[in-house]
Parts: sequence; C-alpha cells; structure tokens
Amino acid sequence: SLRNIGYQIRVGGSAFLGEIAISAIIIIGNYQFMRYLGEDGVAAFSVGCYMTPICFMFGNAIVQSSQPIISFAHGQGNHHRIVSAMRIDIITAVLCGIGGMVFVWLASEWVSSTFLPNGCKAWELCNHGLPIFGISFLFVIINLTLIGYYQSTEKSTLATIFTFLRGVFFMLPSFILMPIWLGTDGLWLSQCVSEIATLMCISWFLLIRKWLMVCVFPGLEDVLANFLLLTSILMRDDFPTLERPMKAYSGNVGEGHLRQSVTLCMNSAVLIIIGVIVLPTRSWG
Repeated sequence: SLRNIGYQIRVGGSAFLGEIAISAIIIIGNYQFMRYLGEDGVAAFSVGCYMTPICFMFGNAIVQSSQPIISFAHGQGNHHRIVSAMRIDIITAVLCGIGGMVFVWLASEWVSSTFLPNGCKAWELCNHGLPIFGISFLFVIINLTLIGYYQSTEKSTLATIFTFLRGVFFMLPSFILMPIWLGTDGLWLSQCVSEIATLMCISWFLLIRKWLMVCVFPGLEDVLANFLLLTSILMRDDFPTLERPMKAYSGNVGEGHLRQSVTLCMNSAVLIIIGVIVLPTRSWG
C-alpha cells in the first residue's frame, strides 16, 4: 500500500542519504585537492576514495547483520536483547575500524603502488596522506553502526539527521577549514574531523537523553513506553474494557487481560497525559 511505501521511504531515507554522503566526499574532496595539490593531489585522493566504500561496506555489514535482531527485539519490547546486540555491534565496529587503520598504516606503500606508479608525485602524496586518511575508518564504522541502530528501532528522523551531519553538514566546513589550519595534511583529516564531530553529537544526544530520563524525569520513559504498548493491546484484544471502569485483571498481557502492575502503570501514564496535555489545552481554549 502507499502507507507502507511511505513508511519504507521514511525509514530507509538515512541509508539513501548515506550513499549520497560518499558522493559528497568525492566531489568536495576532488575540488579541494585540485585547488591545493593539483592533478597529482586528485590522483592521490582517488586512492582514498577507493578505500572509503570498502570501509562503508564493513559498517554496512555490521548494521545489516544485526538489524533483524534489533528490530525484532524492539517489536517485542526486549530492551536487554537490544543492549546485548548493540554491545556486540560496537565491539565489532571498533575492532574493524582499528583493523582498517592498522592495515592502512602498515600497507600504505603497497596500496599506493597498486593504483599509482612508484616514485611519482601522486604516489608520494598518497603514501604520505593515506595513513592520515585511514584514521577516519574507525569513526566511520562506529557512526554507521549507531545510525543503523536508530534505523532498526524506527527512529528514522534521528538516523537521517546524524547521516546528514556526517555526510554534508560537517563535511563541507571540514574540507574548507582544515587545509587553512593544518595545510595539506588537513585535507586528509577532513573526513576524520567530520566523523568525530558526528560521533560527539550522537554521544551528546545519548548522554543528555539519559540525564533527562534518569535525573529530571525518572521512570517517565518506561511509563510512556508501556502506555503505548498497552494501548495497542487494548485496541486489539481488550477493546470492550475501555467502556468499563478500569480495574486489575488476572492473566497474561496480550491475551485479552492485564496484570495489576501493568494496569497501574497505564493508569499513571493516563494521569500524566491528562495533566500535561489535556488540562493545559482546555485552559488555553
């Protein structure tokens, strides 16, 4: 249906934007390398452009491997399973990123010789700049893994925002400002700076969100999450009870009845929504 197509476009928008980000890196990078280092610089940077999609494939492989697990656990409301899967993803991303950096550091001459004649100006630029460029691989894979988590848990807006930050918003200023501050080495570090800035934004968002939920609104996240889950259960299995006084039912959730503790949690959510949304709206009217 059109609704499902729209949903797929919204959830997959960040993945599409991630592919566009690779093109943006190539276009912006070619322009800046041509400006500062000429054709030899563009030839050297093209080797880095060959390495970037390979790095992207590692990050994408981690995301696609865990996406069904995280999505299924998210649908079940199994938070512990999500945390366990993400822990494995992050460890794998760090190991792959470190492995990519070490490989580029140790094999920069071999990689440069694979694409460029030994001893030419472009080869010298590539051999010097590729180890610097390889630092970004660690942060690229970590960012892709975290963005994939937001895709898997239906937080498509956040995934799109963070993808836009790493591919466009931070990338363009990095390629413009880094050569001014650090010279030609700044060109090779531009992608790394963009990825680090994006990782800092994601980390800041996670820390602020955790602080709000733990310190300012303790328990609010669980209450609201349970409210949405129980509302769907009532609409599907227990709709007639909506017309009756709320009381505690015995039995299992999802089979037409609600446990007492869960019912009390839902009542708390209802009171919060009435107090925060309904009453102020009526007073403003």
